[in-house]
Amino acid sequence: NNNEISMLADKALGGLRNLLAIDLSSNKIVALPSELFKDPQSIQEIHLKNNSISVLSPGLFANLVQLQTLDLSINQLTSSWINRSTFKGLIRLVLLDLSSNKITKLESEMFSDLYTVQILNLRHNMLENIDANTFSSMSNLHKLLLSHNKIKYLDAYSLNGLSVLALLAIDNNELTGIHPEAFRNCSSLDILSLNGNELTKIPLALKDMRLLKTLDLGENLITTLEEPGFRGLNKVYGLRLIGNQI
Repeated sequence: NNNEISMLADKALGGLRNLLAIDLSSNKIVALPSELFKDPQSIQEIHLKNNSISVLSPGLFANLVQLQTLDLSINQLTSSWINRSTFKGLIRLVLLDLSSNKITKLESEMFSDLYTVQILNLRHNMLENIDANTFSSMSNLHKLLLSHNKIKYLDAYSLNGLSVLALLAIDNNELTGIHPEAFRNCSSLDILSLNGNELTKIPLALKDMRLLKTLDLGENLITTLEEPGFRGLNKVYGLRLIGNQI
């Protein structure tokens, strides 16, 4: 890492059949050849943070069934190259970092094989909405980071299937509303960050948050605390409402 590498040959890792981790962070890589990981199929960690990658060849990560960490943060990736086949077969992945890219949408079923992922980082992208059942196969997801996007609304099925989710950060978006049933499947949620949005009232969806301990609603447009307000949030010990118009 931290070199001036701008390109890699097709079989740059050829022969490295026992390679467990590779760190190519902070280089000047624009694209990766489709057969780069053909030999080191036992690899467990791939770090590609802080490059200029705008293209992911189809099948680049195919058959990497031992991969646990994939860091693609701080690149130039768009939705054209992040789709339902990109992460296919990554059945042991635990951490997926796609933060600080240019992703505008999440294709349905793009995470369908990622049922072991525990941390998904999508901060600092250009997402405008979360389609129904986008994360429904991610039954082991503990942390979902969606901060600093352009999400305007959470519907009733946006967070379907996230029954063990403990932390949801959707701060610094453009949320004007949340469907009353949006969190009904997030019964294990412990920390919820909704600060830096455009909410005008306390979301009714909070009624399902029986285990919630920390809630951040700061820097919104809330003017009054109406019924039912925070009723039922018996375990909350941290509540932030600074920067509203109450």
